[in-house]
Amino acid sequence: LDDASASPASGRLGLTADGRTSLDGNFPDRLLDHGGATLRALIREYLFVSLFRACAESLASENASRLAAMQRADKNIGELLEDLNRRFHRLRQSRIDEELFDVVSGFEALGD
Repeated sequence: LDDASASPASGRLGLTADGRTSLDGNFPDRLLDHGGATLRALIREYLFVSLFRACAESLASENASRLAAMQRADKNIGELLEDLNRRFHRLRQSRIDEELFDVVSGFEALGD
């Protein structure tokens, strides 16, 4: 391959005349010649991966805290529902007891 087919940005991949990519035979030499560019590219990739990881961990943490809050809310709603059901049944039973007491009192009043 000739140097004209190699991509100047990467220094190792090039396009042949028919449009296919090919590996440059001078890759080790070019790596040594362009060590600074390679180091800059590695640092750029490392920073990108570090930022991406930080963002992903931030999103995961936010979603975990939202899930925990939703689970607490669900538990609280369940407890509140149980308490309201107990109150309802207690009030209902007291009304029934009052009605029965009135019926019994009325029956006893008629019997006397």
